[in-house]
Amino acid sequence: MVDRLADRPSGTSVGAWFTRLKQTANRNPRLEEQRFTLDGLPALRVRYRNPYGGGQEMESVYVISGPRTFQINFRGDRRGRGIESFGNYPTYRRMLGTFTVRR
Repeated sequence: MVDRLADRPSGTSVGAWFTRLKQTANRNPRLEEQRFTLDGLPALRVRYRNPYGGGQEMESVYVISGPRTFQINFRGDRRGRGIESFGNYPTYRRMLGTFTVRR
């Protein structure tokens, strides 16, 4: 699912905005994160784990295009399993690679 988040405030660097997003858009503990580019835009992939839901993992990719911010999510629905073990995770990753922003 792709969601449009709040715009990046003027004067806020991409790095500072990513730091704020990863802490506020999803309050679950972070397992890992990776900066990369998607459609030539700065992106941040963050893996979270819900400690109260039996260890369900989820992944959020945040993409910044000028002031606009997008979040792309994938969530595992089985307790204690890494999201890579889900059959539809490779499909999600392929779909993620096709994400574009109209400029």
